[in-house]
Amino acid sequence: MTEQKPPDNSLLTTLLKGSGQVIFCDHPVTGLLFLLGIAWGSWTAGNIWVFLGACVGLMASTLTAYWLELDRDARNAGLYGYNGILVGAALPTFLHPEWRLWILLMVAAAVSTVVLSAAARFFEPWKVPALTMPFVLVSWMVLRAAFIFADVKLGPLSAPHLVVKLQAESPIYPISPLFWLQSVLEGVGQIFLIGDPWTGLIFLIGLAVASRRIAALALAGSVIGVVVAVLFGARPEDISSGLYGFNPALTAAAVGAVFGPATLRCQLLALLAAVFTVITHAAFQVTTAPVGVPTLTAPFVVVTWVFLFAMKQESRPAE
Repeated sequence: MTEQKPPDNSLLTTLLKGSGQVIFCDHPVTGLLFLLGIAWGSWTAGNIWVFLGACVGLMASTLTAYWLELDRDARNAGLYGYNGILVGAALPTFLHPEWRLWILLMVAAAVSTVVLSAAARFFEPWKVPALTMPFVLVSWMVLRAAFIFADVKLGPLSAPHLVVKLQAESPIYPISPLFWLQSVLEGVGQIFLIGDPWTGLIFLIGLAVASRRIAALALAGSVIGVVVAVLFGARPEDISSGLYGFNPALTAAAVGAVFGPATLRCQLLALLAAVFTVITHAAFQVTTAPVGVPTLTAPFVVVTWVFLFAMKQESRPAE
């Protein structure tokens, strides 16, 4: 007698889970809170197109998974939505929201699902996830292509520029607790490219609904991002806008709460990974800024892959 599989999620549940999976949470309430946080941050920043783009990207990538009849369990868990929602949030952030952008956005979000499916098959022998690599790769391709297409208008954040040492001496940071709190919360918010402390707080609440461990490690990762950036003299305006917090927040959550065991050694390893993610972010920033693309979550992807591969090697039985 064949075992019957549970029915598919409703489309709404799958979409909400796809939103939550950006920070590893298979929970529709978490996904809903993430969408509310994006809506709030986009509205307060005067760029509601980011929220609309996130919704369109989430829908396009998820429907592509249905159309291609990709893995049913992965689809029900929302795993084909999280790259699309990030693509949808990123493109209106860096490009002007005219009608051609929406064509690019839907194509890019759909392709992110194809890339994720291919990456999952490639990494299957090592049991290592693709993470947000499809989002990074597809977004970089679109943003670079925009320099060639005359009718795709670049936003101010897409201008290529050299990164140089602007200060001969260490910068002076505000001692106000508000600076530190804002920097940490905006670090969490920047996971969805939203520089707003209330958005970061909403995201943390959403994480706590699904997993207090993930929420705690994401918060710890953002704190590490701020502390390390201050320690080594990053620009205060970059720190306060959360640019050094979102990658280590993702790395700490991934290594310490999602893909690693619940041991003290693994938690400490996650914090070490978060520290190195800050350094990697700075290195990526120097590398990508001259060609006019942002780092996005590339530092998180690279560092997390390195640590997860190391953990896989460590867990192999002796031969």
